[in-house]
Amino acid sequence: MPTKQRVVGKKLEGKVDGQIPTIPVNFDMYVPKRFGTYVKMGDEVEDLTIAINAGLPYLLEGEKGIGKTMLVTEVCAETDTNLVTYNCSSGTTMGDIIGREHLTASGSVFKLGVLPTAIKVANESKNKRAVLYLDELNALEPEIQKMLNPVIDDRRSIIVNNQLFELDDGVTFTIIASQNPSYYSGVNQLNEDLRSRFVGQVIEYPSSSQIASVIDWTDIPEDDVKDPLLALAVDTLAMKKESKIDYVISVRDISLFCKTYRAFLATYDENDVSADTSISEKILEKTIRTAILMKFSDYDERQTVLVRCNDVFGVNF
Repeated sequence: MPTKQRVVGKKLEGKVDGQIPTIPVNFDMYVPKRFGTYVKMGDEVEDLTIAINAGLPYLLEGEKGIGKTMLVTEVCAETDTNLVTYNCSSGTTMGDIIGREHLTASGSVFKLGVLPTAIKVANESKNKRAVLYLDELNALEPEIQKMLNPVIDDRRSIIVNNQLFELDDGVTFTIIASQNPSYYSGVNQLNEDLRSRFVGQVIEYPSSSQIASVIDWTDIPEDDVKDPLLALAVDTLAMKKESKIDYVISVRDISLFCKTYRAFLATYDENDVSADTSISEKILEKTIRTAILMKFSDYDERQTVLVRCNDVFGVNF
C-alpha cells in the first residue's frame, strides 16, 4: 500500500511510491523570440500587457492568420516574460498537458507536460515570469479542457508524478489561449467552467485598410493586384459565414501571395507567355492558382472562389 503523503511546499513528505525521475527543464528554450514585426491594430498590445502583468487568464478569439501568436510573442518579448507554447488539437492527450513516462535504456523517466513545465519556468527562471500560450484551445476535447482549471483559478497548482507543482508567491504567471470562431469546423465549445475563468477579447477580422498597413506591397501593382486581393479576402469571410466555403483568406495568406507574386516576377520573361498574354497577366494567373485556389481542397468551393477571382481581378481562367 502507498504511504500516506502530506503536502509540504512543492514536495510530498515521506517516501513517494511510484515517483519517477523527471527530465530537467531547459529554461533557455522558453525565452520568447520574435519572428516578425507586429503591427498594432488597436489597444490589443496594451490590454495583453496588463493581463500578463496582473496574472489574468486571457482568451483571444479571432480568425486564423491575423497575428494572434505574433501578438503574444511580441508582448512576452517586450515584457521579458518566458513563453511556453503548445498547439492544441483534437489529438491532444492528458500526457501532453500533464506529462508522461518514457522508457530509456537506463530506466524510466518522466517528461513534464506543458502545464507543469510552465509552472516550473515561472518559479525557477531568473525573472520569475512565464506565460503558457495554448493555441487553438477549443480544439481540445472537453475532458482535456478540465485539466487546466486548477492552475487557472486560485488553486494555482496541480499534482503530477506524485509531486505538487504550485506557483510561488510573487511570480508573474498566466495562461493565454487563442481560439478560432465557433463557425470553424473541427472546434469544440469551451466548457463553461473553463470559459468562466478567462477574460479576453474577440479580435475582429481586420479591415482592408488595416490589412494594407501590415503587408509588404513592394512590386505589387495597386489597381490590378493589391486592391482586388484585399476585396477578395473580405469576400471570403462573408462567404464562410454564409457556409459557401470553409476557408477564409487571412493576413498570412495575403503576405504569402505577395511573396509568391514577387518570386514569379523575378523569373518570368517574354518567352514564358504567349503572344496574346502579357507577363503581368500570366504572373497574376499563376499566383492566384498557387497562393489562393490551392487553399480550397473541395472542388465546389474552389470553383466558387475561382468565379470570384475572375470578377475581382478581371481575369478569365
